[in-house]
Amino acid sequence: MPDDAQIVFGTGDYEDLLGRADLAGAACLLTLGEDDLDNLRVVAAANEVAPQVPVVLRAFDAALAEQLETGLNVRRSFSASALAAPAFVAAVFSEEVRETLRLGEAEVPLCVVTVSVDSPLVGLTFGGMKREWGCAAVARRRPDAAWQHARGDADVIAAGDELVVGGLLLDVLRLALQDNPILADPPRRNRRRLTTWRTRVQRTPTMVTAAAIALIVLLALTVGVFAWALDLGPTDALYRAITNAFGDVGLSEESSWLKIFGVAVMVAGALLIGIVFTHLTAMFTADRIEERSGRHARRMRNHVIIAGLGTVGFRVARLLDELEVPTVVVERAADNRFREAVASRVPVLSGDVRLAENLERASVAEARCVVACTDDELTNVAACAQARRMNPSIRTVARCFDDALSQRLGGFGIDAVVSMSRAAAGAFVGAAIDERAARHLKLGDLELVAFRHEIERDLSAEEVAVWREEGARILAVQPPGGQVLPPVAALEGLAEGSVVILAGPEPIVQRFLDAE
Repeated sequence: MPDDAQIVFGTGDYEDLLGRADLAGAACLLTLGEDDLDNLRVVAAANEVAPQVPVVLRAFDAALAEQLETGLNVRRSFSASALAAPAFVAAVFSEEVRETLRLGEAEVPLCVVTVSVDSPLVGLTFGGMKREWGCAAVARRRPDAAWQHARGDADVIAAGDELVVGGLLLDVLRLALQDNPILADPPRRNRRRLTTWRTRVQRTPTMVTAAAIALIVLLALTVGVFAWALDLGPTDALYRAITNAFGDVGLSEESSWLKIFGVAVMVAGALLIGIVFTHLTAMFTADRIEERSGRHARRMRNHVIIAGLGTVGFRVARLLDELEVPTVVVERAADNRFREAVASRVPVLSGDVRLAENLERASVAEARCVVACTDDELTNVAACAQARRMNPSIRTVARCFDDALSQRLGGFGIDAVVSMSRAAAGAFVGAAIDERAARHLKLGDLELVAFRHEIERDLSAEEVAVWREEGARILAVQPPGGQVLPPVAALEGLAEGSVVILAGPEPIVQRFLDAE
């Protein structure tokens, strides 16, 4: 943090805090907390204190965040996990997503792809890649050459080329997957399976334990009261107590106080029995789901293991599922909020991913990649090291928070390190300093810029072709009131009011914008 940065401490009264921070004199306000509700409260307070100051908002729900851009002077709104998830998925395929932009409800990543010998891109022109894969080339580097920005659609792609490609999220990731298909069937190899033992962990919430104890105490008390008041033996008193607790009062001929006691027992018994039986039903259902997930995971081959089901793990699991990449998730917390949503599509196992037993349950010996994206760096490093020990050929991807540590993790057998904050930082910084929320990408001596732009007049197919020939690339198109479309949609021209993602060298892009 810069030495001259001003820090204002306080809680609760956001209007007072923003006033003390001189929001009215600021160029922009960034709300970057992890709690969406707190961020929205800050935005509302900012609208009262200095409604003219633009806001850059962080929110997990990117669709909701997008709607907020129309009010409260929100310049841009981003989900940090949505911006970072493509980088984790591309790392699984040995590729690199450098920036992720947003248009409407769609993410538009810029990905560096190294064209392999067996890549389906070999022999295609830039135009052919756009038509077949829905991705536009932004820059290219031939082997032993410098980076050059892409011009036109006629250049032919060759093995060994490095490309910066952009387009809709799934289109770009599918291209990355097919260019470097690490998930193809590997040669069969003899692997020594570890002998493991497993214990069944009973998860009984405190409230349920208390309810069960209270129910036993209530029944014992009722047995005692009925035995004394009705002059019953132990067996008869127990029978009357249990039937009373289940709603069969049967005290119409008894004294008033005993009737009131019976009604109270019936109400309390119904509540306690409901709590206990609801938990037992949920526990047996969860155990069956866990058992089914375990059987499924043990049969999997050439899959990806995701360690940690937080905001990043959830989005990575969803993207891999949409790409039809077999996936297993290992999550430590039984009450994780994403568990049910993910478990309906892929196996989700409970346990600490650092333990060899839990990795074996996820068939780590047959897996092709492990993505450790928990909120704890040490856990991520340990999980990758354990997976590499059990399967020396596995690819490892780790989430890291410490930039200095991330540069040294290669020595721990980690193939790729991704920082969520670094992956998302460009979006927030770009939106804070530039009304266009431009992203800058430096490749050697080549500097590229990408941003969202609204077309101010109708552009013919010929005019768009001139842009393309000079190096101004369109990565995604949203016609007025329509859905976001891949870059091939721009080949027929652009209507006034269309919003596009533009990329290319800034002087070239700006020249066309000035002429528009």
